[in-house]
Amino acid sequence: MRNRILVVVLALCFALSAMLVSCKSESAATATEAAARTKPYVGSVMREPFHKSTCKWAKKIHTDNLVGYDTKAQAVDDGRRPCKVCNP
Repeated sequence: MRNRILVVVLALCFALSAMLVSCKSESAATATEAAARTKPYVGSVMREPFHKSTCKWAKKIHTDNLVGYDTKAQAVDDGRRPCKVCNP
């Protein structure tokens, strides 16, 4: 009986620690995304175009791939071209 209780307690501790680690990762990603989304222009590390931060395509960029720019010139200097939809 004691062995079963110990196994259950250990399993709960493991589950709680895994949840805490994932919460910390999500909050860090959210902070990074918020910082990039405050820039007027954004792009993806995976693609060439840059967008206005309000563009429907900009909102689909995954947080891990998000890059922010303060000016159009910065984006162009980084080798990007304007989005054909939002035309920044």
